[in-house]
Amino acid sequence: MTTSTICQRKSGCSVLLTLTLFCLCSSYSHAQLPTTTTTVGRQPLAKVLASVVRITTRDRSLAVLNEGLGLIISEDGLIITNALSVKDAYIATAMTSTGSTYFIESILAEDVSLDLALLRVRGQHLPAAELSNGVIPSAGSDVFALKSWKEKNSEPLSGKISDAWQTAGKIDMVDFNVVLGGKGIGGPVVDKDGRLAGISNTILRPFRRGAVGNTAICSTKIMTAFVSKNATETGVPLASAYSGAFGPDGANGLVKIWKYLDEKQYDIASRELRAMPSLLQDAYVYSLTLGLTQFRLNQFEAAAKSFSSASQANPTDATPAYHGGLALRGAKKYEDSILAFQAATQRNPQFIEAYIAMGRSYNAMQQPSLAIDVLSKALAIDHNNVDAHLNIGISYWGMSDRERTMDHLMQASMIDPKSSAGIRAAALMDSGLPMPNEQ
Repeated sequence: MTTSTICQRKSGCSVLLTLTLFCLCSSYSHAQLPTTTTTVGRQPLAKVLASVVRITTRDRSLAVLNEGLGLIISEDGLIITNALSVKDAYIATAMTSTGSTYFIESILAEDVSLDLALLRVRGQHLPAAELSNGVIPSAGSDVFALKSWKEKNSEPLSGKISDAWQTAGKIDMVDFNVVLGGKGIGGPVVDKDGRLAGISNTILRPFRRGAVGNTAICSTKIMTAFVSKNATETGVPLASAYSGAFGPDGANGLVKIWKYLDEKQYDIASRELRAMPSLLQDAYVYSLTLGLTQFRLNQFEAAAKSFSSASQANPTDATPAYHGGLALRGAKKYEDSILAFQAATQRNPQFIEAYIAMGRSYNAMQQPSLAIDVLSKALAIDHNNVDAHLNIGISYWGMSDRERTMDHLMQASMIDPKSSAGIRAAALMDSGLPMPNEQ
C-alpha cells in the first residue's frame, strides 16, 4: 500500500468522523433548545385571538345588561357578534385582547333569526380576522372555541362537529358537540389548523333531536354574506357614539369608573371623574356618568345640572332629560321635574318610564287627574306595565274612586306578583285602602 493511499484513507476517515460529530452535536444542541414550532398546533385559536373583543352593554342607568364575545373583521372597526349580546343596549364597549377599549358607535344590522349583529367602532389598523379564509368543517372534524374572555390564553375547549343544518332559509349552520354559554358566546370557533369556522351562536333548536348539549356555530359563509349585505348601512347609533374626545385610554378610564358604580363605590367614582382631563369632561358620556354618580350620592341638584349638560351635548336623546327629572323630583322640585319628563317624552313619545315618573310627580303634587292623563298614555303603550297600574291605582285612590283603584291594584298584583310594584299593590289592597274622604 502506498503512502499516498494511506493518507487518502486517513483523510476519508477524518471527514467521516467530523460529520458524525457534527450531527451528534447538532442533535444535542437542538435537544437543549426550547421548541418554537406549531404554536397553532398547540393553540389552534392563536391566529384569531388578537381579533377577539369582549363586548359589554349597559342600560340607561349604566347597569350591565350583557357581556359576550365578538370578532373584529375589518381594520377600520367592523365587529361581528350575536344579536342577543347587544339586545336593548344603550351604551356598549368593545375591549380588545391588548386591553384597549372602544365605544361602539352603532349597530349597523341585526338578524335575530341568525343571531348575528354587525357593529361599528371608531378605530384604525385594528387586528382583523379574515372571513375569506374561513372553512366550513365537515361532520366529525375537530374544532376549538374559547371558554370565556378570561380564559382566552388558556387551552381552548375542543370538540367535534356533530351536524349541519339550516335556519331562516340559510344553510351551513353547524353543531359543535360542546356546550358554550354566557360570556363565551359570540367568540371564534376554528378547525385544527387555526382556520376560522364561524362564531358560537345562541340559536336554540329544541324541536331537533340531538340539539341538547350542543352549541350552534354560525359559519363564515353566512357571516360573509351578512357582512357584505350590511357593511355600508348607517345603522342605529348608540349613546356611546357621543363620546367626544374619548380615545381608548379615556374609554378605559370611564369603564373603570362604571365598575365602581357597579360595586356601589360612588365616592371613588366621583373622585375619579373629577380627576379626568378637562377635555373629556365636555363629552356626553362623561356628563351622564357624573350625573348618575351624583344622583346615587343624593346630590340631586348637582345631578340635575350634569344631566342638563348631557342633554345639551346629545339633544336628540331622551335619557338625560328623564334622569334630570328624577333628580329634580329627588330634590322635591316636582314642577321642574314634570317639565323634564315632558322634554323626555317629546324626544321619545314611547318612553314609558318617563310617563310613569311624570305621573308620580303629579301624585306627589296631589293632582291625581293630571297623573291619570299621563299614566293612561303609559298603559296605552304597554297595558301590562305593573308600575303604570300601581301608580294609576294610587291616582284613582286620590280621587276617591275605590272601584278603579282596586281594579288597577288587582291587575298590578296579578301581572307580576313578585315585582316590587306587584308586592306593593297587594299590600295596599290588604290594608283595606281607606279612601281620602274616610280618613
